[in-house]
Amino acid sequence: MHTPTIIEAIGLVLESSNLSELNAQTHLERDLGFESGLYIELIMYLEEQIEDLVLDPATLEFQHFETVGSLSKFIELQLAGRAA
Repeated sequence: MHTPTIIEAIGLVLESSNLSELNAQTHLERDLGFESGLYIELIMYLEEQIEDLVLDPATLEFQHFETVGSLSKFIELQLAGRAA
């Protein structure tokens, strides 16, 4: 799971070090106020931090970015698909 990396990237995007409350159930939009520009920044950070991760914007759907956990699962599927 890439949850710790995602949480670290969220901290970078939000310019916050107070990440102790974040977990797999944290909603990016509702709980953290994410909007389109922040999602783009988050994707860029994740692609830098996670080896072999390339996210195609055409394949992204809101459900993938609903929570930290759903994003982690989406990344796992993307990496598994690239390895196959």
